[in-house]
Amino acid sequence: MTPPSVVMQNPSPIITEPFSGERVWSSSSALEAQTRFSLSREGIAGKCAKELSGLAESVANRDAPAKDGIPSHSSLDACRELAASVRRVLDQGPGFAIIDDFPLADWSPRAIRSMYWGFMSLIGRPVAQTFTGEMIYDVRDEGIQAELGKGVRSSKTADGQVYHTDNHPRPPSYVSLLCLRTAEEGGLSGLINLYTVYNQLLARHPNRIRRMYQSFWFDRQREHAPEESPVSKNPIFEIGEDGLRIRVVTTLIRQGYELAGEALDHETREALDALDEVMESPGLGKTFAFQPGQIQIINNRRIGHRRTPFRDASEPEKRRHLIRLWLRDEGDPSFLG
Repeated sequence: MTPPSVVMQNPSPIITEPFSGERVWSSSSALEAQTRFSLSREGIAGKCAKELSGLAESVANRDAPAKDGIPSHSSLDACRELAASVRRVLDQGPGFAIIDDFPLADWSPRAIRSMYWGFMSLIGRPVAQTFTGEMIYDVRDEGIQAELGKGVRSSKTADGQVYHTDNHPRPPSYVSLLCLRTAEEGGLSGLINLYTVYNQLLARHPNRIRRMYQSFWFDRQREHAPEESPVSKNPIFEIGEDGLRIRVVTTLIRQGYELAGEALDHETREALDALDEVMESPGLGKTFAFQPGQIQIINNRRIGHRRTPFRDASEPEKRRHLIRLWLRDEGDPSFLG
């Protein structure tokens, strides 16, 4: 990727030239050859599937939870090789991967979680997804109404989502979702390249970008100690050692200002409106229909994701259910790292 020009300002630099290269894409970009993997194929992927089945067998009679690690006698050499290929796509390529045909049939829920944890831990270290330390997170509608200050995550509802990155206080490097069951209707997955969004902001709203390098109030969704503030301050754009880092979820920013009791000033409102406008522009995002046994994994520092609203089946055993992992190698594995 061609490094963009950077203008220094106090206190942080601002990127002023468009991103380019293979890490920049739009909805029309042909990416399947780079981003699609299948565990039913011959070669390394097929060998990985056999290793995962062996792992499931080895944990079938264990009482330990999935996150307690891979048994020392398990050989996952093919899975390590496949995981390295996936990580190269996440770090150096388009920033997302779809893995098909993850083995679900004939395995217990605990065995499936062990296989999933085992494979994904070869890509990055799993970290806590809640303040209380939940490591393996179930994404499903729990019938709770999302209300300001109630702390209900959209991942626990059937509501649609805006494009966003996960965990603004301490973003994981990668976000992974394994599909167990789909909804009766809706629930499509959307991905958007945030470098492409940045390029569009440069072209259409260059005077709004400076504000995005400054801090915004974010709703912490009650993922904090009782005595702590319900909001935190973070920028949307921030330049780190690995380049531009992006944290965005405009719904939580707007809620953050409400919780802080602070009105959106003109500059802040215009910046958020510009970002929403660009992210909803036709031709930028890609849409996928999840299938059972499919994993979607994204680089959470430069790919935004969302879900459309959905309607579930009436039978509990047929309702939409995904399992999520957050991966981050730096810091400690707690929610705030």
